[in-house]
Amino acid sequence: MKIQCPVSVKQVAVESGERPKSSSGKGSNGNLLQHLRPLFLVSRLFSLNPFRIVHKSGKEVQISSTLGILQCVAACVGYGAFHLYTTYSDDFDTAEKSKNATRNATDASDPVQEKSEQNFVSVMIDTYNRYSGLGLYWVLVIGAIGNRRILIRFVESLQEVDQIFETKLNVVVNNLHWKRVICIQMTLIFAIIFLFEYFNCIVYLSDYNPSSVYCMPDCYLVLLTEATAESQIVGYIKLLQMRFQLINQLLTREAQNHNRLEIINEIKNLYAHLHLLSLNINKAYGVQLVFILMTLFVTLTTLMYHCNMKAIRLLLHRPSLDEDLSERYWEVLSTFFWVALSAYRIFRICNICNATKNEASQIGCLIHGLGMNTNCIRTKTTVKLFSLQLLQQKVEFSACGLLAIDHGLVFNIVGAVTTYILILLQFDVAQNRSQWQRHD
Repeated sequence: MKIQCPVSVKQVAVESGERPKSSSGKGSNGNLLQHLRPLFLVSRLFSLNPFRIVHKSGKEVQISSTLGILQCVAACVGYGAFHLYTTYSDDFDTAEKSKNATRNATDASDPVQEKSEQNFVSVMIDTYNRYSGLGLYWVLVIGAIGNRRILIRFVESLQEVDQIFETKLNVVVNNLHWKRVICIQMTLIFAIIFLFEYFNCIVYLSDYNPSSVYCMPDCYLVLLTEATAESQIVGYIKLLQMRFQLINQLLTREAQNHNRLEIINEIKNLYAHLHLLSLNINKAYGVQLVFILMTLFVTLTTLMYHCNMKAIRLLLHRPSLDEDLSERYWEVLSTFFWVALSAYRIFRICNICNATKNEASQIGCLIHGLGMNTNCIRTKTTVKLFSLQLLQQKVEFSACGLLAIDHGLVFNIVGAVTTYILILLQFDVAQNRSQWQRHD
C-alpha cells in the first residue's frame, strides 16, 4: 500500500498564509537567522546576546567568546558603579534638603509638609525601587552569558525543524510574520516606556522622595533591558507556537483522509524536537523569569498602592485651586498608566506560554480522531505510540519549576495584588490616622 502526503504544497500555502520554498533552499520569507537578526541586534545592544550569527551558509551560529562576554561584564560593572554613585548622591541631597525643610518649617498643618510625611511602607517601597533595578539588570546580563550555548542549540534545532517542514511536509513557516509581530511589540513597548518615564519616573513615585537628576538615564537602561529580555522570551516561545499551529493544521486536513502513516511519523518526530526546544527555553530563562515576574509583581503591587493612596487623598483633601486639582489628577492618572503597562507585560508573557501549551495539547485531540477514522493497523499503532509520547512529553513553561506560566498565573497575581494592597492600606491607616480624616 503506497502512502502519499494528503496535503499539497499549494493547499498548505493558502490556509497558513505561507509560500513554499524554492528548490534553491531560499524561501520567500528568507531563512530563520535573517528574521532573528533584529531581535539579536537589539539584544546585543543591551548586552543580552553574547554571541553572533554567521550568515554565510545561513545555518551557522557562533559564540563570541571574547567581545560579547567582555561587553556583558563591562556593562555589569559600569552600570553597577553608576547606580551606586547616583544612589549615594541622591541620599546625600535628600538628607540636606530634609534638614533645610525642618529648619524652615513653621506650620505643622502645611499641606506640602503633610505630603512629604514618611511612613514604613513608603520607606520600604522607596528602598525596593532604588535597588531592585540593579539586581534585575545583573541577573539578566549574567544569565545571558550563562545561557548562550543553550540558545545556540535552540536556534540550530529550530532550523532543523524548519528543514523537516520544508523537505518532508512541503511547508514553510512564516518567519516574516513572526519578525513583524515581535518588532512592532518591541517598538511600542520601548516608545511607551520612553514616554511614561519622561513625564513620571517610576523609581520616584513615592509620596515623599524627590526626583533625581540621574533618574532617566538610570531607569531607562534597566527598563529597556528588561523589556528586551521579555521580548526574547516571548519571541522564542512564539516560534514554537507557530510550528505547533502548523502541525495542527496538517492534522486537521489529515482527518479528512485515511491511511497516512508517513506524515504522522514526521509529525511525531517534529513534536519530539519541539518538546525538547521547550525544555531548552525553560532551562535558559528559568532564573530570569523568576526575577522578571517577581519584579513585575512587586512593581504592580506598589504602583496600585500609590495609585489608590493618591486617589483616596484626593477625595479626602480636595485642593482649593483648579490648578492644584489638575496636578493631583495627573499624578493619579500617570501612576495608573504605569500600572496598565506592568499588567500588560505580565499578561504578555503568560498569554504566549498559555497559547503555546494549548496548541501543543490540541495535537492529542486531533491525533486521536485521526486514529479512530482509519482502518490501517500500522496507522492505528503509530497513533497509539504518538499518544503515549504526548502523555510523557507535555509542553509546559515554568519559572525554575516554581511557577507554571499560563493564564492561571494571571488570576493568581490579581488575587495576590488585591490582598497585598489591602494589607498596605491597613499599615498606612494605622500609622497616619490624621491623614485619613476628611477635610472639607
